[in-house]
Amino acid sequence: PLGGLIKSETEPTPVQGRTLVLRDDLFEADALVFDQLRSRSVEYGARGNASLRVDFPDMPHLGIWTKPGAGFICIEPWQGHADPQNFVGDFSDKPGNVSLQPGEARRFAISITVKPPVQHSA
Repeated sequence: PLGGLIKSETEPTPVQGRTLVLRDDLFEADALVFDQLRSRSVEYGARGNASLRVDFPDMPHLGIWTKPGAGFICIEPWQGHADPQNFVGDFSDKPGNVSLQPGEARRFAISITVKPPVQHSA
C-alpha cells in the first residue's frame, strides 16, 4: 500500500479498445488514475440501459475508484492528484497544481448528462 500516494511507475491500461470492464479486483490496490487521456469525456452504463456521460474539458486526469463490493463507482475528473510516490519538495512544485496571481481566476468545468436507454427497433 502506498498510503494514498501515486505510484512512480506506470502500469498497462486495463482499458480494452474504448471499454473498461469493471471488476472489483481492479480497485483492490486503490483508484485507477489515468494521466494520458485521449479524450475528456467518459460514459458509464450497460447496453440497453440509461447511461451517464461525464465531460471534463478542463481536466487533464481522471480517477475512477470504488471499494470492492460497494456497489458504486466514482468517476472523478482531476486537475491535480495525490503526491507522487517519493515526491519531496514544496507544495507549489507538486504536479498538477495551478498557480494563479492575485485577482486571477480559472474555471474548471464538469458536465454530467444522463442519457436515456437507446431504443432498438425490432
